[in-house]
Amino acid sequence: MPKFSDTKGREWVVSITVGAIRRVIELENVNLARIDRPRDGSVLDTSLITELTFDIELLVNVVYALVKPQADAMNPPVTPMDFAEALDGGVVNKASEALWSALENFFQHSRPDLVATIRKQVKLTGMMAEAFEKKVAAADLDSILGRFVSSLPGNAESTPKA
Repeated sequence: MPKFSDTKGREWVVSITVGAIRRVIELENVNLARIDRPRDGSVLDTSLITELTFDIELLVNVVYALVKPQADAMNPPVTPMDFAEALDGGVVNKASEALWSALENFFQHSRPDLVATIRKQVKLTGMMAEAFEKKVAAADLDSILGRFVSSLPGNAESTPKA
């Protein structure tokens, strides 16, 4: 079972069942069974897979809905805000990996096409992050800052000459 630990040391097991899918629908109006389509009511014309990849709040809400029975069983119960407060960037990444792995497990026999789509999305996201990191590392920040400062109103270099 895919799992991750939050910053408070709590371990969360992410499991997808039909009951878990129903719970996510009830709590978040997100249908994980239709992950390859835009979600109902979304203003974006992208698949739910893409939305979950780039919308951290949506991702955290969906993961919380999946682990809610575990959260409710804790003493004291873990509220959605308590859960979110214990997720830093690294934990969100681990929670995302657990979600994708759980979805792959759920769909592996019934929808191999979705498993392939999920794997491609995860790979694409990794490639995009890597490309962005390379672009930032290669950027000449002094040159960029110089161009920005010279474009500011009132700067002698940006003032039109008569």
